[in-house]
Amino acid sequence: MKIENKDHLIKMFDVQYNTHPDKDIDFYKMFMAVEMLRIMIDNEWVNQSIFNCHNKLDKTNREAYKFFRSEDLGYNWQERVYRLAEWVFNLRDVVNFDLIIQDILNGELVSRYAEMEVGSHLKINSINFEFVKPSGQKGNDFDIKIKDEIDINCEVKHKIEDTDFSEKTIEKSLSKANKQIPQDSPAIIFIKYPSEWTEDPNYLEKIQSACKSFLNRNKTHIVALIFCFQIPFRGGMSGWAYNVLRNPNYAHNQPTINVLNKLETMQLNSEWLIIENLIREQLKIKRKNNS
Repeated sequence: MKIENKDHLIKMFDVQYNTHPDKDIDFYKMFMAVEMLRIMIDNEWVNQSIFNCHNKLDKTNREAYKFFRSEDLGYNWQERVYRLAEWVFNLRDVVNFDLIIQDILNGELVSRYAEMEVGSHLKINSINFEFVKPSGQKGNDFDIKIKDEIDINCEVKHKIEDTDFSEKTIEKSLSKANKQIPQDSPAIIFIKYPSEWTEDPNYLEKIQSACKSFLNRNKTHIVALIFCFQIPFRGGMSGWAYNVLRNPNYAHNQPTINVLNKLETMQLNSEWLIIENLIREQLKIKRKNNS
């Protein structure tokens, strides 16, 4: 079965509920997420990357298994698996999304996960975009192109959890990203960094300091730098934040201002389907009918 719309998800939930009618929301949420990934990515990939059913891992799946923290099957595992399933469903019709799925199957889960996270942020904020087919050409090998009031090239960098936090690390990432985007067109660099960095009481000041010198050197094409980070709360919960640093040296026009305003407002696009909400709605209907 190919998942094409909300009705297909409701049918999936019906099957799950009929088999397991007395479970809580977290059970249905994870059951649904896993089954969605089996259908929309690959069954064997799920078996190895998310569960390691065979007690062995193909080389291409080791990075994903480590990233999901599948050995523990704890809160981080649940959150990352669920988020991936929701992204895969909502981004399925974006141009070149099939290339993202193929790269995941080829062992490039972590970088593609970051690109999907940025893609979800764009779509949730009603910004049109497409994923870009890799060119392998220096200076023209970026990840996403915003296709809204104005075209903006976007490069996404993901810092893994064991990366040391320093201004030098940030500057190096920004410089590397800058080499991959055309220098004669508007561009945004997205940096996704691990929650461990937020444990430094001065992490925002360090990030802003590193960015200021970078932006002063790149006045003509860098529209903004956007940092994505996870904020841990008590009890294992967490939230996500996006810090938009506009380049004061860039000659902003109204179209670029409008795109940045959208990125900062965080207004949920009505077309974005929150899987957990769908499950809650269906569960309420089922239990009301059975009462």
